[in-house]
Amino acid sequence: MNDYQQRLINEMLSKLLEARSYINISIVLTILFLLEFVLVLLGYGKFDFFYFSILIVTFVGNTHMNRKHKIAMKEYENTI
Repeated sequence: MNDYQQRLINEMLSKLLEARSYINISIVLTILFLLEFVLVLLGYGKFDFFYFSILIVTFVGNTHMNRKHKIAMKEYENTI
């Protein structure tokens, strides 16, 4: 393999790893929100500022991570 092919493979791999990390961040945010939601339903928490701040952070974070994932996958497809 020549240097150009190796560089192209490295770029493609880095884009795939970047997209996977965005999905992992979205999963962590969703689990955090679901944990807080279950705790509120079971009576261990309240619908207070902390609950709504987690809701807002989760929503904005998931939206942002989905957008970055789409951009990373588009860049990956352009390198092919």
